[in-house]
Amino acid sequence: MATQSKHELSVIGFPKCGTSALMRIVEKDPRVYVVRTGNDSLEIPPKDLEGYRESAPACDVLAHKFVARAFTSQGTQELLQLNSEMSLVLCYRHPVKSLISWHNMHTKIAVTGRNKNHFAYKERDFYATASLSEYYERYAKERLCYDVHIGRLLETVPSSQLTIIAQEELAAAPDETGEALLNFVRTGERKKVCAGGSTAHRGYADKKRNSIEIPAEITEELEGIYSRTQSLLGAADVTFEMEPAQATAV
Repeated sequence: MATQSKHELSVIGFPKCGTSALMRIVEKDPRVYVVRTGNDSLEIPPKDLEGYRESAPACDVLAHKFVARAFTSQGTQELLQLNSEMSLVLCYRHPVKSLISWHNMHTKIAVTGRNKNHFAYKERDFYATASLSEYYERYAKERLCYDVHIGRLLETVPSSQLTIIAQEELAAAPDETGEALLNFVRTGERKKVCAGGSTAHRGYADKKRNSIEIPAEITEELEGIYSRTQSLLGAADVTFEMEPAQATAV
């Protein structure tokens, strides 16, 4: 493993869960080097990581992103084989909001053809017109079982190397969460995150959740997944405790 960094961080997660935002946040730290491809993409193939390590400048933290690795334990194990001591951070969000964002994203790709190599465009006869229910049954249902995916991750990665961040918490305190994450990578200490210091972000799903009709049975399934996910995380030492913003006296 050729690298000039003291620490290594790999960001994994699920689509539309804040992974790119987190990479941009940690990149603000001048001691962090974020790996990008020649066309400025944050997504790099694991097989190419060694080459990026060799060409990276000396840094305190080398950070890279492999989102698809979150769906299988094999993908996570392959990452750890690249560096058994690297820190992993997984981003997730409420699965109802993930469903809304995914459906919107894949519909747009199918309709616009902005990425002709994407499966949604190649199968555009379905994805361009699929209702949210049809999309859920064909594509999203198994992928949104965050409790299953995260449960496997907790069995695969030691808590001393793993952090799990909710997109909702990242959006509420982006800079503070980034600082807490880098502190953990460097020291192994989990500090509390105080929300409210930086500007919160509201994405498409946050704005549309109350106006998009989702069948009750799908909502019930996803709420159950979210509840089980929270129970898993509550029993594991892999998250940052969030403190509410302090009220300002007037």
